[in-house]
Amino acid sequence: MPPLISLYAPAGIVAALVLSSLVIFLFTRRALLSLALGLLGALGAYVYWTSDLLTMNLRANRECGADEAQILARRTDVSAVLLPADVSTLDPRALEGFVATYDVVVTDGVPSAGIPRQRWRPAAPSEFANYSNGKTRFVSVAVSEADLPRYRVIEQWSGPSEPGQGYKIESGEMRIEDRTTNEVLAKVGIHHGTSLRGDELALERALLPVLGGSGCRVGDRIDLVKQVLVPAAR
Repeated sequence: MPPLISLYAPAGIVAALVLSSLVIFLFTRRALLSLALGLLGALGAYVYWTSDLLTMNLRANRECGADEAQILARRTDVSAVLLPADVSTLDPRALEGFVATYDVVVTDGVPSAGIPRQRWRPAAPSEFANYSNGKTRFVSVAVSEADLPRYRVIEQWSGPSEPGQGYKIESGEMRIEDRTTNEVLAKVGIHHGTSLRGDELALERALLPVLGGSGCRVGDRIDLVKQVLVPAAR
């Protein structure tokens, strides 16, 4: 990539806008036309810089839209649900949505990583919170296996598909299960895009976000969960 864009993408876009507008104005002396063509130049620089992310999001979202959920059974008056262990860190929207829907929300544990099973609730304004997704603060307490909810949502990843230019798409399956009977109540595909240059360009990408989610995880399938595990009246 050109050094200016590689080192500081927002500056590259601003430079494209200013220089394009200035050069065109010098030739045409028409301010509105110069500004319009300058904006096109800035848009071109933006697409050039984020083309891998735009392509990744488009491909992941297309795969998500192509999947159809299989609903095998439903449960009503559900007040508690068990979620994957990493949902709070990798899918923060899911935790907020489920806490607002069900009375009891628990994330599974990973003993080998020292991660306990935790029950989550919103933190009071003056209460210390051990997790925040940027909008809502949460507090959690450890729970025993005997206190785990009957119904659980799990993610099972099958691995990345063939990588694209600068990104990869991981695919798998989300299942809703009854732990008591080991019955699968519903299942649907899940897909998640990851930039292969995210760490190298973390600052620039943070200053130059790309609109549109990259794929679908538990947080994007919450409507399906509510169809299968109909929430109890609150």
